[in-house]
Amino acid sequence: MRRILVGILAVVVLAIVVGCGTETTSTQPVKPADTKASPSKAVVGDTLSIAGNEAKLEVTLLKTKRGPAVKAYGTQMSPAAFAVMLRIKNTGTKVYDDSVSNCAVLVDVKDQTHNAEFSMMDKSGNLIAGMLESVKISSGDQRSGWVFFAMKPSQKPRTLQYTAESGFGPEVGEWSLK
Repeated sequence: MRRILVGILAVVVLAIVVGCGTETTSTQPVKPADTKASPSKAVVGDTLSIAGNEAKLEVTLLKTKRGPAVKAYGTQMSPAAFAVMLRIKNTGTKVYDDSVSNCAVLVDVKDQTHNAEFSMMDKSGNLIAGMLESVKISSGDQRSGWVFFAMKPSQKPRTLQYTAESGFGPEVGEWSLK
């Protein structure tokens, strides 16, 4: 009986893991930043259509910036950072409720991944204003804000990836940062 239960549990876990994989990558802009050029890969300013299992989004990479290490009270509060400003528009029919830090990943020129930071602090130890963290977006509405990644100045970003539903959606949006 115990072996049967273990076998059933193994099959269920395998089905969940296989079902959570990303199936497609979106790199063709829905709304290119430069209408004269048609890049083969999305860049800063471009909007990508990204579908989740339930969510339907248009995500725009508005801009990027570098931030220095933040020290307060003699202690490093936040490492040097690279930040991206995103606009997320819910084009689906259901409320989009997600944690953006689980959806965004940065890949550097050495193919190392950097997960988004849950929180970044200023010199006073307060959370940096304008962060895009947890969102609840009604159908047709949108949110904009900064997403931060711990990244030393010597590390160069190559690609930003966004996958809806905390990284478990079937499509990943990808922008070139070169």
